[in-house]
Amino acid sequence: LAKCNLAEIPSREAGASAAQLRQNALVQLEKAAALFEKINDVHQLKEIYYLQSRIYQFLPSGQNKRDEAAKNFFRLNKMKQHKLTGRKQWESIHGILITDVNEMLKG
Repeated sequence: LAKCNLAEIPSREAGASAAQLRQNALVQLEKAAALFEKINDVHQLKEIYYLQSRIYQFLPSGQNKRDEAAKNFFRLNKMKQHKLTGRKQWESIHGILITDVNEMLKG
């Protein structure tokens, strides 16, 4: 639904309706993020944080939230890269320590 709101923006860029569409998209993205966090869907969360960052770029007071969303995106991207490369490193997510279980069993 958030992507639908974003797709409508170019046709309404000249007015307050574009800002409203961005706000609607942000609300939908927040709801989606809460659900994807529950199931730990890193791929979808990365997409959400990317879209949030892009939307906040256009809002007058959105710089801090844009930076926060971008940091979340890069944090998840880094975590995903570590998993794909097989690197055995510790990662901290939301205060929870995550590691490679197989590596822990060796030691």
